[in-house]
Amino acid sequence: ADEIIGQPVQRLLPPDRQAEEMRILADLVHGRTVPPFDTVRQAKDGRLVPVSVTISPIRDAVGRIVGGSKIARDISQQQRAEAIRREAEAARGKSLQLEAENRQIQKATQLKSLFLANMSAPGLDDLVLDPARLKQVLFNYLSNAIKFTADGGRISVRAQPEGADLLRIEVEDTGIGIAAADVSRLFVEFQQLDAGLSKQHQGTGLGLALTRRLVQAQGGDVGVRSVPGLGSVFHLVLPRHPVRPAEGDAALAPATRRLLVIEHDATLRQQTVQGLQQAGYQVDAVATGREAERQASGRPYDAITLGLQLADQPGLDTLAHIRNGGPNHDAPVLGVTMAAPGGAAGFAVANVLSKPIRTGEVVAAMARLALPGHRQACVAVVDDDPLARDLMQATLRAIGIEAVGFSSGQAALAALAQLRPDAMVLDLMMPGFDGFAVLDALHQLPAGGAPPVLIWTSLVLSDDEYALLARSAQAIVSKGGGALTAMLAQLHRECSRASQALSDEAGL
Repeated sequence: ADEIIGQPVQRLLPPDRQAEEMRILADLVHGRTVPPFDTVRQAKDGRLVPVSVTISPIRDAVGRIVGGSKIARDISQQQRAEAIRREAEAARGKSLQLEAENRQIQKATQLKSLFLANMSAPGLDDLVLDPARLKQVLFNYLSNAIKFTADGGRISVRAQPEGADLLRIEVEDTGIGIAAADVSRLFVEFQQLDAGLSKQHQGTGLGLALTRRLVQAQGGDVGVRSVPGLGSVFHLVLPRHPVRPAEGDAALAPATRRLLVIEHDATLRQQTVQGLQQAGYQVDAVATGREAERQASGRPYDAITLGLQLADQPGLDTLAHIRNGGPNHDAPVLGVTMAAPGGAAGFAVANVLSKPIRTGEVVAAMARLALPGHRQACVAVVDDDPLARDLMQATLRAIGIEAVGFSSGQAALAALAQLRPDAMVLDLMMPGFDGFAVLDALHQLPAGGAPPVLIWTSLVLSDDEYALLARSAQAIVSKGGGALTAMLAQLHRECSRASQALSDEAGL
């Protein structure tokens, strides 16, 4: 902020608002009060920030206005919260009906000749809910009920008040029911019931684990009661109105979000830190894997950027240690860099997932992406290993996500415009056109044209594999790709998207 001290206030005004300050001065000169108003100001990085301006008049001894003091308060989060609230109000009372009318649900019930009843109690007109996340939860519950209900059975969806402040939704089926000993395992990642059920109904429990995360993130809870042979009733309880976080909540304001930059190259580390700080984030930076592990063990971070080549150990080894426990075991990696002669290739990503697959990690990553609730989400899985690709597709399908597999990056890119996936799971180590090449191609698309990418890789790579990645990075840098500025711009968008997802989960 030091560089703005003593400069004209017009430096903060966008070109179309330059006359605004003169109108304020004119009102003060003529002794008129200036009522509070909303406008925009220009941040240091050029972003337009919505603000609420309050002018407090300064009066002389006889009460005449001789000046004014001005306070401009950032209202971007409040505006976004209000937009979400309006969207939720517009959709309130419709989510149950819309999900019951979901084409996939209708088709599945028709195939099994199931009767689907949809009932809502009176007194639910004042709900303010997140419709997208509610639909996702209901989709998971209904899919589960359809799966375990025999042909000709009945499924009921009920909504009713629970006290003055809560909403209770139940999905009841006449299915096979659940033994009392198994109930406690239902909402736990990758907990399947007995082997016979696992073979007959693949994926048991993963969709419910995602449901629990989505509901608890909005201040609610889930549960089930069941009688073997008669059926089950799955429920969720949510606040009828969102509880707004206090102003300045860390999930909202970039200035309170802290990132850890792990990068060996001093110049690249400094540039990354400066870029993130200019975007309004708090940043800690370390140069070695050991420093990163110590730093990550002492405090939680909202996200990490990771250099894959460190002086003392490989970057992915460092990530493996960080994820082995402690406050950052689930902190997302939102940027990866690879040093190369003549520069470095850097790419913003949505996260890094471990091979072999960790189902809980996949569930958490998908929940963080805030996938669409009005339709089934679609994820492209890109991996040259057919066994790994099939396993990831099965895991995603088990939590209600459509998964489309591709054996090469070129095939995935060719299908991108038609498929329009909501996210991409991308193997890093592929022959010829590897994960870096795919990321570079995606980064060259217009803004908004590329889906969020989750790198999926073993965290233990050989020296030869790191050498291959270095050569790939060098080839990209030599063609002008992998620029740090582009990575930082997209990383800021990913941070904002993660911040919005956290805000949505908080019920805004």
